[in-house]
Amino acid sequence: MFSISALELVLVIVLAASALAAYLRRLAVTRWMVAAAVCFALASLLTPADLASTLLIGTVFLACFAVGTIQRSPRPSPSA
Repeated sequence: MFSISALELVLVIVLAASALAAYLRRLAVTRWMVAAAVCFALASLLTPADLASTLLIGTVFLACFAVGTIQRSPRPSPSA
């Protein structure tokens, strides 16, 4: 059912190691690195065993995360 190629495995390991290094150094991008590692790990499980589809779906997942975390300022309510 699940098939993961060697390149996908390397991609996920590199992203996870980068996220761990960012966490240990307490960098501001830690949240994004962890999100990238999770998105690409999920994409490698859900897509066929090729790197192109993993990169495409992982990028889409990461874009959805970015759009979902946008903080919008509340609109002022109209005065009645």
